[in-house]
Amino acid sequence: MAFVLSLARASFAGALLLAPLVSAGAQSPPSARSSAPAEPTVRGAVAHLATKHGAWLSLGGSRGGADLFCDVCTQDPTYAWGLDAAVGVRLTPSLLLGVETVGWFDVFGDANRTMRSTTLLLRSYAFGRSRLFVQGGAGLARYRVRDGNAGFQTQSPALSFGVGQDLRIGSATVTPNVHAVVAVGGKLQSQRTDNAIDPNAQVAMVRTGLTLSWFR
Repeated sequence: MAFVLSLARASFAGALLLAPLVSAGAQSPPSARSSAPAEPTVRGAVAHLATKHGAWLSLGGSRGGADLFCDVCTQDPTYAWGLDAAVGVRLTPSLLLGVETVGWFDVFGDANRTMRSTTLLLRSYAFGRSRLFVQGGAGLARYRVRDGNAGFQTQSPALSFGVGQDLRIGSATVTPNVHAVVAVGGKLQSQRTDNAIDPNAQVAMVRTGLTLSWFR
């Protein structure tokens, strides 16, 4: 019993001696490695811009015509409805960076035709307080045609251009716009076999639309 009491006293005394050391270690400054600034990332840069200048989002619809140009193509331009969406951040109060996706769907005729494009764009409000803007971007576009059992497609780099004007209505912004997408350097392929039908296929689309935009 005396041995147990002696062991308990020794343990209690050791705990009292170690307590200041543990407290000092808990309050010590972080190591040099942990205090080093984090390496910049694309996600971090976007979050910083969104916090500093704000972010934006737009959703809308449009109507326009698209045409496929190639040596074996005989179709005329076709007109149909489309949808578009864009999201991005402000680089400055008058310059926006974003990603835009446009879909165009001609699916009610004898042949089904669809076109989709995704571009990285810059939008500039360089006309004072008129809220008129111009924008341009680069990305990819895909055009598909389905006629009965035959299907064809082309995918290639694309350029986009557009103009529009923001009109404030309550907390939202209504934006009438005109937009064009031109895809170059593609080849027309069979969807079934991927065989090349024409090595120099080009696609163009021009549309007018109306979008709802939100700025933060």
